[in-house]
Amino acid sequence: VNPPLRGITGYEHIGLEYIASFLRKNGISVKVIDPRLQKIPPAKAVSDILDWNPKIVGVSIPFQDYVFDSIRFITQMRKFGIKCHISVGGIFPSFAYRELLETFPQINSVVLGEGEKTFTQLAQNILQQRDWHQTPCIAYSSDGETKSNEIKPTLTDLDLVPFPSRDLLPFALKTLGYAAIVSSRGCFGRCNFCSVVPFFSLSGSKLKMRSAENVVEEITYLVKEHGVQFLAFNDANFLCSRERAEEIAHLLIRKNLKIRYSIECRTDSVEMSLFKLLKESGLRKVFLGVESGSQSMLDRLKKDTTVEDNLRAVDILSELNIYTRLGFIMFDDRTSIEEVEESLAFLRKVKRKMPKGKLKGVSITARLLPLAGTEFEQYLKVSKKYLGSTFNYDYKIDDPMVRFLYRVNRFFYVSSTGFLSFLHLANRWENRWLKEN
Repeated sequence: VNPPLRGITGYEHIGLEYIASFLRKNGISVKVIDPRLQKIPPAKAVSDILDWNPKIVGVSIPFQDYVFDSIRFITQMRKFGIKCHISVGGIFPSFAYRELLETFPQINSVVLGEGEKTFTQLAQNILQQRDWHQTPCIAYSSDGETKSNEIKPTLTDLDLVPFPSRDLLPFALKTLGYAAIVSSRGCFGRCNFCSVVPFFSLSGSKLKMRSAENVVEEITYLVKEHGVQFLAFNDANFLCSRERAEEIAHLLIRKNLKIRYSIECRTDSVEMSLFKLLKESGLRKVFLGVESGSQSMLDRLKKDTTVEDNLRAVDILSELNIYTRLGFIMFDDRTSIEEVEESLAFLRKVKRKMPKGKLKGVSITARLLPLAGTEFEQYLKVSKKYLGSTFNYDYKIDDPMVRFLYRVNRFFYVSSTGFLSFLHLANRWENRWLKEN
């Protein structure tokens, strides 16, 4: 189950579809439910689950900020009389399993790391009435104590993993107009705010990639069997290997699949000849991990990129007329006024460079999130800056002026007039800074 989340219109949860495919390969009957995407009222979805009388229900908790939405759905299932085993999984539960199990007794177990093999083993143990507590890579509560079993490497060769089941694809195509696909898991980066690398490192390598042939085989299936015209690559970094990206592009061109697609990547991977090839093969949209226009902040985030890398990437995408969305973080706990000014100046440059209609709006209110399992979360806890709890985290910005600016920024951002007022104020700061330097 992908529970309904506030403000999320829906998306194809390919992780659940991978698990469903793995279960079916092992002879286990399964249903995939996404009330929001399938336009089913939550109460009706719960009623349907009750009618099906499953032995186990797996619930995804995909985003840390929406944990209570997922718990609300689980609580509703229990109130409706669903007494079977309920297991949760995802990046957040893998690192916050202790807090989840201690706070929400309606959860029986937590899958740690990648879910396909672990959830299948858990389901087999429950169906065959074996002791499910012995399942590797899970956590659970027993006699008031939270326990976690040994985490073992699960999927080492992604080419051997069956294609996702695509139960949700018809709904995704109707609602969103595109299909999701994953060609790699993990990343080679070391960004201190990202939970992707810590998550995949739990069950083995921090980065695993499918072969170009395997990826294009799935794309061919999606185009010919489902009529897919647009794909969203959900890889954290599609360009972990330039050679593989080129192979995928060449295969798409050779097979004349006429597919259009979007990717996510780092700025230091953007290169003109590569992106010309990718565009020829169908690339139309890029989510670019810029994060900041201040070098000191980029260094603090451990991006291992430069402001020049960021601008060069924007120049290339602008010249190729590729629709671009920037990943951007304006504030963290140590942000200075100078860094805010540098980032605002950077964004003005970006806006001037990009063709009209080819740059998605950038939120200047974004603050670095201390996601579970990240280096940034640990830093805040060690330095005694972490406030609140795993479910309701917070921290204070050191510089009082920046702290005030962040609050004003969030208040003004709700209206265009307020936003322009903020930019005017920021422009005055920038002019003052230029005069002083």
